[in-house]
Amino acid sequence: MSAVAWLNSNHVDISCYKLIPYKINDDLFISTKKVLPVSTYNDFFVDFAETRPK
Repeated sequence: MSAVAWLNSNHVDISCYKLIPYKINDDLFISTKKVLPVSTYNDFFVDFAETRPK
């Protein structure tokens, strides 16, 4: 998901959806939920300065 967050922040129109299949009796259903883009991407980016050994 961090790749999608980066692409969105660089003006690439892309989205991620969570798909959940359900079977009720003999009928199949799919529930969809849009997970990206979100209003803020702070939780999806890694600060490389924080990940380097000191």
